[in-house]
Amino acid sequence: MAGYTKLFSKILDSSIWNEDDKVRILWITMLAKSDQHGMVLTAPTSLALLARINKDDFDRAINVLESPDEETSTDDYDGRRVGKIEGGWLILNYQKYREKLLDGKEREQTRERVRRYRERKANNEECNGESVTLRNSASVYASEFDTLWAEYPNKKGKATARAKFIKARKDTELQVIVLGLVRYKAYVKSQRNGGFKDLKWQDGSRWFNGGWEDEYEVDSSKQTRPDGSPLLVV
Repeated sequence: MAGYTKLFSKILDSSIWNEDDKVRILWITMLAKSDQHGMVLTAPTSLALLARINKDDFDRAINVLESPDEETSTDDYDGRRVGKIEGGWLILNYQKYREKLLDGKEREQTRERVRRYRERKANNEECNGESVTLRNSASVYASEFDTLWAEYPNKKGKATARAKFIKARKDTELQVIVLGLVRYKAYVKSQRNGGFKDLKWQDGSRWFNGGWEDEYEVDSSKQTRPDGSPLLVV
């Protein structure tokens, strides 16, 4: 999905700007390519072509972006910029910076509309324009669900899963759910590699009922990509 990505001037002061031009170009390319959820869903070869860098430079640059950074100015994800997910990468701090784009006054107005709506709903009053705001939010959440559902392996119980997800999104950041799914998929792969080959995926209706809150023990030594290199687990 095409969209608009703001490039914060803070990038010029970040440790990533001390890397060589191939790393910087790939990072900016991934920011531009990301969808509204911070996902960069494209094959490595295609991403390298978009960044106009060769395979060797791409492999080295993506490794820098996936690795911890001791010089980072934030403790988030140990300085990692991206994490590998099925079909591409997730920009780990995307949600944090997306929220910075929302003007403080606009956020306060939205919170006030929601507060008034809840008060009127409790009193069985007409909600008028406020109900439109909540319907729009539900539409956004439904779109987010469709994106994640495409990533989820077990497609059983879609209607229930959608309802549970939309309800949870009112109080849960999208990034929390996305990273929970990344951990869960890594966990199942680790267990299957460790001998539990018949381990089944939870039905979608069950996992989307708060499965992202579960703790998963993952043997990272068994997490590899097709080329044998380690798979980042966040």
